[in-house]
Amino acid sequence: MKSTLSVKNSERVINVKYISLQFIYWMMNCAVYSFAALFLLYNRFENRQLGYVLAAANLISIILQPALSQQVIARLHISVRKTIIIISGGLLLPLIALLFVGKNILVMFLMYTLSAVLILTLQPFVNSIGFQYINSGYSINFGISRGAGSFSYAITSYILGVLLAKWTPNLLPWIMIILTLTFLLSVWLLPKIKSDKSSELSTDDRTTTSIVKLLQNYKFIGVLFLAFSFLFVFHTIISTSITQIVQSFHGGSQIIGTSLMIAGLCELPGMFAFSYLVKKKSSSFWLELSAFFFFVRSIVVMVAPNLLTIELSQFLQAVSFAIFIPASAYLVNGVLPKEDAVLGQTIITAAMTLGGVLSSIIGGYLLDLLNVKSLLVFGMICALVGFLLTVVGIHMIKEDE
Repeated sequence: MKSTLSVKNSERVINVKYISLQFIYWMMNCAVYSFAALFLLYNRFENRQLGYVLAAANLISIILQPALSQQVIARLHISVRKTIIIISGGLLLPLIALLFVGKNILVMFLMYTLSAVLILTLQPFVNSIGFQYINSGYSINFGISRGAGSFSYAITSYILGVLLAKWTPNLLPWIMIILTLTFLLSVWLLPKIKSDKSSELSTDDRTTTSIVKLLQNYKFIGVLFLAFSFLFVFHTIISTSITQIVQSFHGGSQIIGTSLMIAGLCELPGMFAFSYLVKKKSSSFWLELSAFFFFVRSIVVMVAPNLLTIELSQFLQAVSFAIFIPASAYLVNGVLPKEDAVLGQTIITAAMTLGGVLSSIIGGYLLDLLNVKSLLVFGMICALVGFLLTVVGIHMIKEDE
């Protein structure tokens, strides 16, 4: 009886600590990534330069994420937990540097890009450590944990929108430093488990599976990689260009914060309920459904005649992004063997990140050379392609079964 209670108490503690980890990570992500446009445009960046910052950050993190998964975690047997601590500690350096760069655009470009790189690189490891607990027999509810992240994103969006409107966007680096220190504390408090070291992988060939081998062994991964990349071109447009979209309707930073808050809050029901939903229908079903609503949302945003419609379109986050995140994570964790799980989660994040690269580069040019409407048309086309490729990829999984 004591043993059973001890296990339940241990699981409760791990759940609370993992929820805290996701909660604080998405506060950081919101501050660094979603308010990049407001901060950098305030500091005399052009839309194209902003696009270069986000594109460079996404592109570098695509390379860095699998490198850390394969070389640091698998080969050197550094735990996922320690990897997160190292990356988070490194994040403090460029954030502190941003306090002293003044109006030096080149240095600000480099420091902000590095900050965004490290934030993006953290994401697959924050997800992976949760699945390590699950694979070790602990009852971690990933949907609720990730939903807590969405809730924190929503709160942070609103609070930052109000604070930066009342004071100055240059307050952002100070806020990011405080959040990073809090995140480091939350990681430090996570309990160690045997599977913390790369899911107890040995040093045989399985631990060093390359992305190329993974794509050769599982053809559907390549198709889903492309699908997720296209979907996240549209998603990144909505997330990082919301400033320009709202401003095209003469809205200000408080409207931007409110819009992001709506999207974040709408993620909660789907993420909190996903452990229940996945018992009713497979993760592949929910993934297809979410991809379809990415496309629906892209149409609504493109034809929006006013700010009210833009804000109403944010409610579609509940059936698109909110379902997509847990569905894609569960799908990869369930389909791939245990030794490839961390790399699989990394590939998902890399696909999303590639979408961010394309969105940042092409989006910056479309905004500077044409207008917001052209950006939204581009986003709609990408959402359609992403939806169709998702259907193809899931069909390939079913055929393999």
